[in-house]
Amino acid sequence: MKYVQRFIITTILATMIVTAYLIVINAFFYHIQIHSLKLAFGVVSMIGAVTALIMAWRRYLWDKQLNMFIERLERIQTNNRFDSGNILLPPKHSLHHLATAVNKLQAWQRAQIEVTTQNESALNTLWNNMPIGAIEIAPDRRILRINLQALQMLDMTQTNLGQHYDDVIVNHQLMMLLEKTLTDKKHAQDMITLQHEGVKHILDTTTEYYETSAGHFVLLALFYDVTELVNLQLTQNQFIANASHELKTPLTSIIGFTDTLLQGAADDEQVRAQFLQIIADEARRLLALTQDILALAKVVDQSESVTDKDHIHLATLVNDVTLSQQTSIVVNQLQVQNLVSNEIAFDYPIDAVRQILTNLISNAVKYNRPSGQIVIESHMTDKVLKIMVSDTGIGISSLNQEHIFERFYRVDKSRNHNIPGTGLGLAIVHDLVTQLNGKIALESQVGVGTRVSVSLPL
Repeated sequence: MKYVQRFIITTILATMIVTAYLIVINAFFYHIQIHSLKLAFGVVSMIGAVTALIMAWRRYLWDKQLNMFIERLERIQTNNRFDSGNILLPPKHSLHHLATAVNKLQAWQRAQIEVTTQNESALNTLWNNMPIGAIEIAPDRRILRINLQALQMLDMTQTNLGQHYDDVIVNHQLMMLLEKTLTDKKHAQDMITLQHEGVKHILDTTTEYYETSAGHFVLLALFYDVTELVNLQLTQNQFIANASHELKTPLTSIIGFTDTLLQGAADDEQVRAQFLQIIADEARRLLALTQDILALAKVVDQSESVTDKDHIHLATLVNDVTLSQQTSIVVNQLQVQNLVSNEIAFDYPIDAVRQILTNLISNAVKYNRPSGQIVIESHMTDKVLKIMVSDTGIGISSLNQEHIFERFYRVDKSRNHNIPGTGLGLAIVHDLVTQLNGKIALESQVGVGTRVSVSLPL
């Protein structure tokens, strides 16, 4: 372009000189008047002015195109996502190759931005759908980012972004953990206990202090709600402790009375008979406890969906269960009424239904008063089977009813120490009914009796 401009300027100047020379020659040789000579010089001056305007216009277009290239390159350099399309120039244009190069660079940048956008979207989706809470904090203690789970756990909102965490987080234990991580600039972990909507939650909290880019650091805190796991562990520990205690008591009695007999008490026939009866009773108690623990373990180990079903006539099954406990019923002079209709028949896991009936009727027998009554009823619809077992026994206070389905729980052991039982009967029924997606309810009044209702989906 530089050489073309020089050629044009040279040509125009040469033309102006030649024109002026010819005009002067004509003026001398053909006696042209002086005003004609002035006119000729005016024409030449005008041509020069027009030529200067053309050159200025071409310079303006050149600068405009260069500025456009500079603008595009600056946008590419700053990762500006504004896109005004490709630069289109004719193939013969002196800047065509530069335009092609800029267009390719711009296309590459668009592709990279698209990939970055997709990655950011995927990371944001992962961030907000993680099963754990997460929060990012800058070294100056500003909250940079927080996911939905952490918002709920910490009772925060998105408006807290940008604020200092010590102005937002009220849990002292958590604040101390975050402060320790920022001070030590290394990993930390602790079990944080906090209240959320009036419920106690235990969060396994891990903090990391790491470098995101050159010279830029961030604190990442992860919260995993382990409340259910901790409660399960406590329940298991309590179960083991209770089971150990319940097993230890009859074993201690058996060993104690056996040692006494071995030391000479067996010589007294009356004492021997009394001690052997106690040993037999404690052995039966130990057997019952073992059977209940095995039954409970079987319930826990069973799959959630029971597929093996049998055709059950409920009235017949109730008679079979009642007959199996006939000895205790006769000893206590109890009256048992089976009011279940002979028409009630359905397909269900028979072992589960038998276990439920056995435990409910057994409890009604154990905790009944002498000459009391037990009533077994049932109603069935297309969707639900309901079984009710009522007794006229000692009843359960409202305070004890809150714990009646807990394992090894027995109502007022001081009053019922002579009543055989393991405290697992209703717990087994509760777990079985829950596993079958059913419901269990208890109504009781002290000194009047108890009614347990079980609803099973068909």
